[in-house]
Amino acid sequence: MVSECLGSDFLIPDWMSCDPNYCIAGSAGTVYVLGLQGSVNQNGTIPESVANAVQAFAQLGIPQSDITALLAPTG
Repeated sequence: MVSECLGSDFLIPDWMSCDPNYCIAGSAGTVYVLGLQGSVNQNGTIPESVANAVQAFAQLGIPQSDITALLAPTG
């Protein structure tokens, strides 16, 4: 699913985080933002080194509740 959405024949992300509406996947310094509503679509990309991740996700139109869920620490 992730490789098809990102337009790559072969992609193994370094990490992923998902909630019911979005998935984010990090690979090679880039965070890919995937919307899961209806069909899977790439909403955009954000550099892993972005200074304000919450603001960057909000600029892509991701609701605050989803940003909180996606960025919540795990483990």
